[in-house]
Amino acid sequence: MKILIAGAGAMGCYIGARMTAAGQDVLLYDTDIAKLMLLEDRGVYLEEQDGTLEIIRVQTRQRINEIEPVDAVLLSVKGYSTYTAAQSLSELAGQPDIISLQNGMGNTELLLERFPANRLLAGATYQGAFEISPGNIVHSGGGTTYLAPLDAAREAAAQQYAQLLDSCGIPCEAQPQRQLDHILWRKLLVNAAINPLSAIYRVRNGVLAANEQTRAEMEALVREGVAIAQAKGIGISFDEIWQAVLDTCEKTADNHSSMLADIERGRQTEIDIINGGLVWAARELGMRAPEHEKVMLRFREACAQTPNNQF
Repeated sequence: MKILIAGAGAMGCYIGARMTAAGQDVLLYDTDIAKLMLLEDRGVYLEEQDGTLEIIRVQTRQRINEIEPVDAVLLSVKGYSTYTAAQSLSELAGQPDIISLQNGMGNTELLLERFPANRLLAGATYQGAFEISPGNIVHSGGGTTYLAPLDAAREAAAQQYAQLLDSCGIPCEAQPQRQLDHILWRKLLVNAAINPLSAIYRVRNGVLAANEQTRAEMEALVREGVAIAQAKGIGISFDEIWQAVLDTCEKTADNHSSMLADIERGRQTEIDIINGGLVWAARELGMRAPEHEKVMLRFREACAQTPNNQF
Protein backbone atom coordinates (compact mmCIF):
# COMPACT_ATOMS: atom_id res chain seq x y z
CA MET A 1 0.00 0.00 0.00
CA LYS A 2 1.31 3.45 -0.94
CA ILE A 3 0.51 6.30 1.46
CA LEU A 4 0.86 10.06 0.98
CA ILE A 5 1.27 12.20 4.09
CA ALA A 6 -0.03 15.69 3.27
CA GLY A 7 1.45 18.16 5.74
CA ALA A 8 5.03 17.77 7.01
CA GLY A 9 4.54 19.30 10.46
CA ALA A 10 5.32 17.54 13.72
CA MET A 11 2.62 14.87 13.43
CA GLY A 12 3.00 14.39 9.67
CA CYS A 13 6.75 13.89 10.03
CA TYR A 14 6.30 11.60 13.04
CA ILE A 15 3.76 9.32 11.35
CA GLY A 16 5.62 9.41 8.04
CA ALA A 17 8.93 8.54 9.69
CA ARG A 18 7.44 5.76 11.80
CA MET A 19 5.69 4.19 8.81
CA THR A 20 8.81 4.50 6.65
CA ALA A 21 10.95 2.89 9.37
CA ALA A 22 8.46 0.01 9.45
CA GLY A 23 9.03 -0.60 5.75
CA GLN A 24 5.93 1.07 4.33
CA ASP A 25 5.94 2.97 1.03
CA VAL A 26 5.30 6.55 2.20
CA LEU A 27 5.61 9.97 0.55
CA LEU A 28 5.60 13.33 2.35
CA TYR A 29 4.12 16.38 0.64
CA ASP A 30 3.98 19.99 1.78
CA THR A 31 3.92 23.41 0.15
CA ASP A 32 7.11 24.37 2.01
CA ILE A 33 9.55 23.24 -0.69
CA ALA A 34 12.65 24.28 1.29
CA LYS A 35 11.51 22.05 4.14
CA LEU A 36 10.90 19.12 1.80
CA MET A 37 14.38 19.53 0.30
CA LEU A 38 15.83 19.44 3.82
CA LEU A 39 13.85 16.29 4.69
CA GLU A 40 14.88 14.60 1.46
CA ASP A 41 18.53 15.50 2.05
CA ARG A 42 18.97 14.62 5.70
CA GLY A 43 15.84 12.71 6.76
CA VAL A 44 13.66 13.12 9.83
CA TYR A 45 15.51 13.34 13.14
CA LEU A 46 13.17 11.57 15.57
CA GLU A 47 13.89 11.73 19.28
CA GLU A 48 11.96 9.36 21.54
CA GLN A 49 10.94 9.93 25.15
CA ASP A 50 13.89 7.91 26.44
CA GLY A 51 16.29 10.22 24.59
CA THR A 52 17.18 7.83 21.77
CA LEU A 53 17.63 9.52 18.40
CA GLU A 54 16.84 7.90 15.06
CA ILE A 55 17.46 9.40 11.63
CA ILE A 56 14.86 8.15 9.14
CA ARG A 57 15.28 8.88 5.44
CA VAL A 58 11.93 9.75 3.88
CA GLN A 59 10.63 10.22 0.36
CA THR A 60 9.16 13.61 -0.50
CA ARG A 61 7.30 15.17 -3.41
CA GLN A 62 7.42 18.91 -4.01
CA ARG A 63 4.48 19.31 -6.38
CA ILE A 64 1.07 17.68 -6.67
CA ASN A 65 1.59 16.83 -10.33
CA GLU A 66 4.76 14.92 -9.41
CA ILE A 67 2.93 12.52 -7.12
CA GLU A 68 2.35 9.05 -8.51
CA PRO A 69 -0.96 7.26 -7.75
CA VAL A 70 -1.35 6.42 -4.06
CA ASP A 71 -3.86 4.29 -2.17
CA ALA A 72 -4.55 6.79 0.59
CA VAL A 73 -3.73 10.31 1.75
CA LEU A 74 -3.24 10.95 5.45
CA LEU A 75 -4.15 14.60 5.90
CA SER A 76 -2.24 16.27 8.74
CA VAL A 77 -2.42 19.94 7.78
CA LYS A 78 -3.77 22.57 10.17
CA GLY A 79 -7.53 22.99 10.06
CA TYR A 80 -7.31 26.50 8.63
CA SER A 81 -5.57 24.97 5.59
CA THR A 82 -8.12 22.21 4.96
CA TYR A 83 -9.93 24.03 2.14
CA THR A 84 -6.81 24.77 0.10
CA ALA A 85 -5.30 21.36 0.85
CA ALA A 86 -8.49 19.64 -0.37
CA GLN A 87 -8.35 21.73 -3.54
CA SER A 88 -4.78 20.58 -4.18
CA LEU A 89 -5.44 16.94 -3.32
CA SER A 90 -8.39 16.81 -5.72
CA GLU A 91 -5.79 17.03 -8.52
CA LEU A 92 -4.16 13.73 -7.54
CA ALA A 93 -4.28 10.90 -10.02
CA GLY A 94 -6.73 8.11 -9.19
CA GLN A 95 -9.20 8.16 -6.32
CA PRO A 96 -7.26 7.64 -3.09
CA ASP A 97 -8.96 7.51 0.27
CA ILE A 98 -8.55 10.69 2.33
CA ILE A 99 -7.89 10.15 6.05
CA SER A 100 -8.16 13.24 8.25
CA LEU A 101 -6.46 13.19 11.64
CA GLN A 102 -6.85 16.94 12.09
CA ASN A 103 -7.85 19.04 15.07
CA GLY A 104 -10.74 21.48 15.28
CA MET A 105 -14.23 21.72 13.83
CA GLY A 106 -15.34 21.78 10.21
CA ASN A 107 -12.66 19.66 8.54
CA THR A 108 -14.93 16.83 7.38
CA GLU A 109 -17.52 19.31 6.10
CA LEU A 110 -14.87 21.03 3.95
CA LEU A 111 -13.56 17.71 2.66
CA LEU A 112 -17.09 16.66 1.67
CA GLU A 113 -17.19 19.63 -0.69
CA ARG A 114 -14.41 18.01 -2.74
CA PHE A 115 -14.65 14.27 -2.12
CA PRO A 116 -17.49 11.75 -1.80
CA ALA A 117 -18.19 10.35 1.66
CA ASN A 118 -17.15 6.85 0.60
CA ARG A 119 -13.56 8.06 0.12
CA LEU A 120 -13.33 9.83 3.48
CA LEU A 121 -12.24 8.61 6.90
CA ALA A 122 -11.55 10.73 9.94
CA GLY A 123 -10.36 10.36 13.47
CA ALA A 124 -8.17 11.65 16.25
CA THR A 125 -4.71 10.87 17.50
CA TYR A 126 -3.49 11.18 21.06
CA GLN A 127 0.15 10.88 20.11
CA GLY A 128 2.29 13.78 21.30
CA ALA A 129 4.99 15.24 19.08
CA PHE A 130 6.50 18.67 18.56
CA GLU A 131 8.95 20.14 16.11
CA ILE A 132 12.10 21.77 17.44
CA SER A 133 13.12 22.81 13.92
CA PRO A 134 12.09 21.62 10.45
CA GLY A 135 12.25 17.83 10.46
CA ASN A 136 13.65 17.70 14.00
CA ILE A 137 10.84 15.96 15.87
CA VAL A 138 10.46 15.05 19.54
CA HIS A 139 7.99 12.23 20.24
CA SER A 140 6.81 13.44 23.62
CA GLY A 141 3.97 11.08 24.45
CA GLY A 142 2.21 7.95 23.29
CA GLY A 143 -1.52 7.51 22.92
CA THR A 144 -4.10 5.72 20.83
CA THR A 145 -5.32 6.90 17.44
CA TYR A 146 -9.01 6.34 16.62
CA LEU A 147 -10.33 6.07 13.07
CA ALA A 148 -13.82 5.77 11.55
CA PRO A 149 -15.28 6.10 8.04
CA LEU A 150 -17.80 8.74 7.00
CA ASP A 151 -19.66 6.01 5.10
CA ALA A 152 -20.70 2.95 7.13
CA ALA A 153 -20.00 0.76 4.09
CA ARG A 154 -16.26 1.52 4.51
CA GLU A 155 -15.84 0.16 8.03
CA ALA A 156 -13.63 -2.66 6.72
CA ALA A 157 -11.32 -0.03 5.20
CA ALA A 158 -11.06 1.71 8.57
CA GLN A 159 -10.02 -1.61 10.08
CA GLN A 160 -7.39 -2.06 7.37
CA TYR A 161 -5.86 1.39 7.91
CA ALA A 162 -5.95 0.99 11.70
CA GLN A 163 -4.08 -2.31 11.41
CA LEU A 164 -1.53 -0.66 9.12
CA LEU A 165 -0.80 2.15 11.58
CA ASP A 166 -0.75 -0.29 14.49
CA SER A 167 1.79 -2.47 12.69
CA CYS A 168 4.06 0.58 12.40
CA GLY A 169 4.11 1.18 16.14
CA ILE A 170 1.32 3.78 16.10
CA PRO A 171 -1.45 2.24 18.24
CA CYS A 172 -4.72 2.64 16.35
CA GLU A 173 -8.28 1.40 16.79
CA ALA A 174 -10.98 1.40 14.13
CA GLN A 175 -14.44 2.46 15.20
CA PRO A 176 -17.84 2.13 13.46
CA GLN A 177 -19.20 5.09 11.51
CA ARG A 178 -21.78 5.84 14.22
CA GLN A 179 -18.93 6.66 16.62
CA LEU A 180 -17.29 9.29 14.40
CA ASP A 181 -18.97 12.33 15.98
CA HIS A 182 -18.04 11.04 19.43
CA ILE A 183 -14.38 10.58 18.39
CA LEU A 184 -14.13 14.08 16.91
CA TRP A 185 -15.93 15.84 19.75
CA ARG A 186 -13.91 14.02 22.40
CA LYS A 187 -10.65 15.21 20.86
CA LEU A 188 -12.06 18.70 20.27
CA LEU A 189 -12.96 19.09 23.94
CA VAL A 190 -9.59 17.76 25.11
CA ASN A 191 -7.77 20.19 22.80
CA ALA A 192 -10.00 23.09 23.83
CA ALA A 193 -9.07 22.56 27.49
CA ILE A 194 -5.33 21.99 27.09
CA ASN A 195 -4.07 23.91 24.08
CA PRO A 196 -4.99 27.55 24.78
CA LEU A 197 -3.91 27.38 28.42
CA SER A 198 -0.59 25.77 27.55
CA ALA A 199 0.03 28.68 25.14
CA ILE A 200 -1.15 31.41 27.51
CA TYR A 201 1.03 30.15 30.37
CA ARG A 202 3.86 28.90 28.08
CA VAL A 203 3.98 25.52 29.83
CA ARG A 204 4.09 21.90 28.78
CA ASN A 205 0.98 19.76 29.09
CA GLY A 206 1.92 18.07 32.36
CA VAL A 207 2.10 21.38 34.24
CA LEU A 208 -1.56 22.16 33.54
CA ALA A 209 -2.87 19.19 35.52
CA ALA A 210 -0.31 19.57 38.32
CA ASN A 211 -1.08 23.25 39.02
CA GLU A 212 -4.23 23.98 41.02
CA GLN A 213 -5.18 27.13 39.11
CA THR A 214 -4.71 25.76 35.59
CA ARG A 215 -6.39 22.50 36.56
CA ALA A 216 -9.48 24.47 37.68
CA GLU A 217 -9.43 26.49 34.45
CA MET A 218 -9.28 23.33 32.37
CA GLU A 219 -12.18 21.85 34.32
CA ALA A 220 -14.33 24.93 33.64
CA LEU A 221 -13.59 24.70 29.91
CA VAL A 222 -14.48 21.00 29.89
CA ARG A 223 -17.77 21.50 31.74
CA GLU A 224 -18.87 24.18 29.31
CA GLY A 225 -17.72 22.23 26.26
CA VAL A 226 -19.52 19.08 27.37
CA ALA A 227 -22.74 21.06 27.87
CA ILE A 228 -22.50 22.30 24.27
CA ALA A 229 -21.81 18.78 22.96
CA GLN A 230 -24.73 17.35 24.88
CA ALA A 231 -27.03 20.09 23.57
CA LYS A 232 -26.02 18.96 20.05
CA GLY A 233 -26.98 15.40 20.91
CA ILE A 234 -23.44 14.02 21.29
CA GLY A 235 -23.46 11.21 23.84
CA ILE A 236 -20.56 12.38 25.95
CA SER A 237 -20.14 12.99 29.68
CA PHE A 238 -18.08 15.33 31.81
CA ASP A 239 -16.40 12.43 33.62
CA GLU A 240 -15.27 10.86 30.32
CA ILE A 241 -13.79 14.07 28.93
CA TRP A 242 -12.22 15.21 32.18
CA GLN A 243 -10.49 11.85 32.55
CA ALA A 244 -9.32 12.08 28.93
CA VAL A 245 -7.85 15.53 29.64
CA LEU A 246 -5.99 14.27 32.72
CA ASP A 247 -4.78 11.17 30.86
CA THR A 248 -3.53 13.31 27.97
CA CYS A 249 -1.71 15.66 30.34
CA GLU A 250 -0.07 12.66 31.99
CA LYS A 251 0.84 10.73 28.84
CA THR A 252 2.12 13.84 27.05
CA ALA A 253 3.48 15.63 30.12
CA ASP A 254 6.62 16.79 28.29
CA ASN A 255 4.77 17.85 25.15
CA HIS A 256 4.48 21.37 23.80
CA SER A 257 0.86 21.44 22.63
CA SER A 258 0.45 22.24 18.94
CA MET A 259 -0.88 25.68 19.88
CA LEU A 260 2.10 26.44 22.11
CA ALA A 261 4.49 25.19 19.43
CA ASP A 262 2.83 27.46 16.85
CA ILE A 263 3.12 30.48 19.14
CA GLU A 264 6.77 29.72 19.89
CA ARG A 265 7.49 29.70 16.16
CA GLY A 266 5.37 32.73 15.30
CA ARG A 267 2.78 30.81 13.31
CA GLN A 268 -0.98 31.02 13.02
CA THR A 269 -2.80 28.78 15.50
CA GLU A 270 -6.00 26.74 15.42
CA ILE A 271 -7.74 28.57 18.26
CA ASP A 272 -10.49 29.83 15.94
CA ILE A 273 -11.50 26.30 14.92
CA ILE A 274 -11.03 24.74 18.37
CA ASN A 275 -12.31 27.12 21.05
CA GLY A 276 -13.84 29.38 18.42
CA GLY A 277 -15.62 26.38 16.94
CA LEU A 278 -17.24 25.71 20.31
CA VAL A 279 -18.29 29.34 20.63
CA TRP A 280 -20.00 29.20 17.23
CA ALA A 281 -21.60 25.83 17.99
CA ALA A 282 -23.03 27.28 21.18
CA ARG A 283 -24.45 30.32 19.38
CA GLU A 284 -26.10 28.09 16.77
CA LEU A 285 -27.89 26.39 19.67
CA GLY A 286 -28.93 29.71 21.25
CA MET A 287 -26.36 29.24 24.02
CA ARG A 288 -23.30 31.15 25.17
CA ALA A 289 -19.82 29.84 25.89
CA PRO A 290 -18.39 32.44 28.28
CA GLU A 291 -15.44 30.30 29.45
CA HIS A 292 -14.29 29.67 25.90
CA GLU A 293 -14.93 33.29 24.90
CA LYS A 294 -12.83 34.42 27.86
CA VAL A 295 -9.94 32.07 27.11
CA MET A 296 -9.91 33.27 23.50
CA LEU A 297 -9.66 36.89 24.65
CA ARG A 298 -6.85 36.01 27.06
CA PHE A 299 -5.11 34.13 24.27
CA ARG A 300 -5.31 37.14 21.92
CA GLU A 301 -3.77 39.35 24.60
CA ALA A 302 -0.99 36.93 25.55
CA CYS A 303 -0.10 35.29 22.26
CA ALA A 304 0.93 37.08 19.10
CA GLN A 305 0.45 35.06 15.94
CA THR A 306 1.07 35.62 12.26
CA PRO A 307 -0.74 34.22 9.23
CA ASN A 308 0.54 30.94 7.84
CA ASN A 309 0.26 30.36 4.11
CA GLN A 310 0.62 26.59 4.30
CA PHE A 311 -1.22 25.02 1.34
